[in-house]
Amino acid sequence: LITLHGNEMQGFLKGDFNIHVLPEVFKLFLHQYYPSYISAPEEKIPDENFSFAFNFGNVDPFLRALTKNFYGLNNASVQGGINTHNDTLQLAASIPDFGYGRYHFTNIDLNGYGTLTRLSVQSTIQGIYIRDSLWFPDTHLSLNSSHDTSFVSLRTSVPKALASTDLYGRIITIKNGYLVNILHSAILINDKEWEITPGNEITISNNNVRVKDFNMSQNQQHITLTSIPNDTAHFSFLLDVKNLILSDFLRLMPASNTRAEGLVSGTIHLSDLLGNAQVQTNLSAEEFRLNKDSLGIGRASCRER
Repeated sequence: LITLHGNEMQGFLKGDFNIHVLPEVFKLFLHQYYPSYISAPEEKIPDENFSFAFNFGNVDPFLRALTKNFYGLNNASVQGGINTHNDTLQLAASIPDFGYGRYHFTNIDLNGYGTLTRLSVQSTIQGIYIRDSLWFPDTHLSLNSSHDTSFVSLRTSVPKALASTDLYGRIITIKNGYLVNILHSAILINDKEWEITPGNEITISNNNVRVKDFNMSQNQQHITLTSIPNDTAHFSFLLDVKNLILSDFLRLMPASNTRAEGLVSGTIHLSDLLGNAQVQTNLSAEEFRLNKDSLGIGRASCRER
């Protein structure tokens, strides 16, 4: 039995274990789930059967001092256990606030169970932020991983914007990144269900994202997102839209006194989004109305840095 009592951390580790091989015990399981990222233990692991629980106080200053990109974990709690004889791993965590780089998560509840062949995780997250912008509120996430392949289900909603997301996808762990395929999924926008067509491919590496054949449709409305071939800038995409109902998407924007309607088609060129961002648009709108005044066909073309 090992107990810990400090100003900002309390906890225990008890059971049958060898403190010197504990990191290798965790690697034994993680290597089965993500062998491309986690190497196999370097030595034979003896039978271990232990449980642990830790509660944290104001640890954010220490986390920032010891790491480059992590922050948060104040008032978090984590508990779990490993039994190598039965090949089981259990983990539960409650984390009010946590961040990594530009990603910020609030009120995380996580439950995980694993064997030597498969990991299953269920989690709820009150808010997922990217650079202070809320992207996914009230998110429910489930994950099943085995041998570098994970199947992920993500559900989230934005009630005020009449929008929700129900995504199901496959993530393959590769060296230096991930290969993502979004399978049968739907996004609800203004009470209209958009379907995401399977067959897409998203490659995420350390310094770039490549998208191939990402298509969304709702009746006659269509959105296609692809990476721009031979574009030397990172995070560069071409967005092709057809017959978009303008008013549906304006409802997702901050409140405005201007009311615009029409069917929008055209292209949007997004280049170097995380660097020297550039946006070039070539759009047209049929049946265009502005504040209830009919303007017929409207066209817009612009380039912004």
